[in-house]
Amino acid sequence: PLSLSSPLCPLSSARSPPLSPNVDLGCLSNEDPWGGTPQWPEKLLPQNPEKVNTRFFLYTSFKPSKRSMFVSHGFISDAVIKVEDVNCFCVDWHGGSYGTYPQAVNHIRVVGAVARFINTLDTCHYQLSKVHLVGHSLGAHAAGVAGKRRPGIARITGLDPPVGHVDFFPNGGEDMPGCSLVSKTTSFRILQIFYTSILTPDGFIGYPAASYESFQKVPFYALYKGNTLPGQSFYFNIGEKEPFAHT
Repeated sequence: PLSLSSPLCPLSSARSPPLSPNVDLGCLSNEDPWGGTPQWPEKLLPQNPEKVNTRFFLYTSFKPSKRSMFVSHGFISDAVIKVEDVNCFCVDWHGGSYGTYPQAVNHIRVVGAVARFINTLDTCHYQLSKVHLVGHSLGAHAAGVAGKRRPGIARITGLDPPVGHVDFFPNGGEDMPGCSLVSKTTSFRILQIFYTSILTPDGFIGYPAASYESFQKVPFYALYKGNTLPGQSFYFNIGEKEPFAHT
């Protein structure tokens, strides 16, 4: 079995040194869906957890009475602590993001060991109903793996993942003003939008619609009608520059 061997540091001081979980990941398979498929023909396994070196930076003092957010990008942490008093953890797994994309995909299973780290919060009698995971791109998948390993996590926010329980599509999810078709700006624009939405919660309102085309044709007052059950798609418009909110 694979394991992360670094000891867990105390959850105490603000802007603490990195924390590393001591976890047993068990036996990991390289069979379907992780390998041997048309999409991933090569059968790979995650590299040694010491190489991936998943670390947790505590941006605040830890209090069991507060909600906890685990985010995969530090600048989002800065926005979070500006508007809410939470336990804010930054998940650093840059050691596993190098190399080929298929190898990085396999590393999300190691990063998903954040679930075991969350288990250590039980020593503080901490409730899973207070835990919120935020991940971007492969970080969103890692958050999903953590949710599968540790059922009961209150909320998972995936930024630029393939699918979720509730999907939001700015500008239909394709045309990002200010982003060229050949740049990586589109993928990172969602990070900017999420950052702005933390600071201005009312800046972006998603409306349920069958498609972006339907959303564009219906008057806004009519879009408020109907249910908002999980599984729906929501649409909203954004502008080219910060703060991006646009109607």
